Amino acid sequence: MHVDVVLTALGSSHHPLAADFADFVRTHGDTALRRDGRPEHLTASCFVLSPDHRQVLLCLHRKGGFWVQFGGHLE
Repeated sequence: MHVDVVLTALGSSHHPLAADFADFVRTHGDTALRRDGRPEHLTASCFVLSPDHRQVLLCLHRKGGFWVQFGGHLE
């Protein structure tokens, strides 16, 4: 199911590399989405902005102890 969702999202993207990412997912299937599947794998992230775009919500990385945008591995 994850592969279908990722391919649907990539299919609606206008990013110039979206087709390359979609080919990677089609070629490697579910292993493209898992960190234990292969060294190369997809992750996701997002930015949560205040309505006026002056502030961003970050989370404290549990292992690294630094502030980052939300996201991570897809499994």
